[in-house]
Amino acid sequence: MRLLYSLLIVLLAPVAFIRSAVARLRDRTYRANLLERFGWGPTSAAPGLWMHAVSLGRGIRGRRLLRALRARHPDIPFVLTTATPTGRARATALFGGDIDIRFLPYDTPGSVRRFLTRIRPRLAIIMETELWPNLLHECGRRGIPVVSQVHVSARSLRCGTGVSAACSAARLRNML
Repeated sequence: MRLLYSLLIVLLAPVAFIRSAVARLRDRTYRANLLERFGWGPTSAAPGLWMHAVSLGRGIRGRRLLRALRARHPDIPFVLTTATPTGRARATALFGGDIDIRFLPYDTPGSVRRFLTRIRPRLAIIMETELWPNLLHECGRRGIPVVSQVHVSARSLRCGTGVSAACSAARLRNML
C-alpha cells in the first residue's frame, strides 16, 4: 500500500510544485525556501530534536513544550517545521533565530530521506493529525522515535486509519 501511495505522491509532487509556484507569483512569502519542500537545506551540526506543527495554531500550542525542552536541553539543536508561510512567519516571530525553522518536505521517499539526513533528529514530535506514510516509515527505518499528538475520530478508527500516541514529560526526557 505504501508503494502505491509513494508512486502517487511522486506523480503528484510536480502538481503541488506548480500550484506553489503560482501562489509564489502572487505572494512572495511562498518564494522563500522552495528547496526545503524537496528535503534540501542546511545540515544540522549535531543530532537534535525535531517538532512538526503544520499550522499556525499547532505551532502556538507547541511553543510551551518546545521552550521547556529548549531550556532543559540548551545544547541540543532544535528544528521546527511548518507547512505554510503564515505558520513559518509566526514561528520565526515566536522563536527568532533560537531554533532552525523550515518547511516540511513533500512526502516523497527522496525528499523525506534528504530532510532526515540533514536535520539528524534524535526524536520527532508531530503536533498534527496529518500522518505522512513515507515520513513515518523513514523515521521507523532509522530508529527515530516519533511522539505524535494525534486526535483521532471514531470514524477514523473504524476505517483503520487512526494512529494515536501519548507521551509524558518523563518519557520525553528519557528519549533525549
